Amino acid sequence: MPVLDTPVGALPTGPIVRGLTGADVAALGSLPLGAALVVRPTELGGFLTGQALLGAVVLAAYLLLGGRPSPG
Repeated sequence: MPVLDTPVGALPTGPIVRGLTGADVAALGSLPLGAALVVRPTELGGFLTGQALLGAVVLAAYLLLGGRPSPG
């Protein structure tokens, strides 16, 4: 990864790119949490079940597809 030259010194871009990689997967996996924060339900059972199931699905998809190189 290239290094950015700034007035305060060199800034490596590799850690920044790696830190942002996967944010979309994390956002997808936490959709039930976001919905529960917006709706503010009195019963959390459905949201907790949805969070557990969606989290497991996203994790399984990441593990199955994460090691493959992107086409192109």
